Amino acid sequence: VTVSLGDTNNLQWENVTTADLEFEYVIDKATVTIPDAGSKTYTGGALTSVLADTDFYTVSQGTDWVNADDYDVTLSLTDATNYKWSDGREDGSITVTFTIDPLPVTIVWDDSTFSFIYDGNSHVASASVGNKIGQDDVSFVISGAQTNANTNGASYTATIESLTGDQAGNYTLTGASGST
Repeated sequence: VTVSLGDTNNLQWENVTTADLEFEYVIDKATVTIPDAGSKTYTGGALTSVLADTDFYTVSQGTDWVNADDYDVTLSLTDATNYKWSDGREDGSITVTFTIDPLPVTIVWDDSTFSFIYDGNSHVASASVGNKIGQDDVSFVISGAQTNANTNGASYTATIESLTGDQAGNYTLTGASGST
C-alpha cells in the first residue's frame, strides 16, 4: 500500500520527509474451530455424529454406522481461500473421529444355578445379558465350574471372564451392573 501526503507544501511525515510511504500488510486467513464429532453408545441401530453443516464447513459421514467402533467424519471448508482450521491446517478437508461406544451390560444371574446336588458332573452358575438388544449374539464366558460338593459350608465363586458371540464387541463389562 502506498500512502501519499495530500499537500506536500504544507505537510510532512514525522521523519521530516514528504515522499510517499509504502507499507506491506497481510490478511491472514480466519480460523474455524475444529468440532468434536463426539460419541454415542451402541443401540443396535444406525448412528451418526451430531455434526451438521455450518456456514464455514460441510459434513460428510456415513449413515449406516451400527457397531461399536471409530468412524471418520469429513469436514470440508466452504471457503478454503479465506479460512483455515484452528490447528493451523489449511487443507480444505479434514477428518475427525466419531465413536460408537460399547454398551455396558446388565448381568442377570440365574439363581437356580447357584446350588446343585453332587452328581459327578461339573457345574457353574450361569448368567445372561439382561440388556441385550434384539437378537444380538452375546453371552458370558464364566469360570469357576465345580464338580465336588463343598465342605464345611465353603462356597465357590463363579467369575464372568469375558463376553463372547458375534456382537460381543458391541458390549462391555466395564461399567456393568448386576455383577454381585
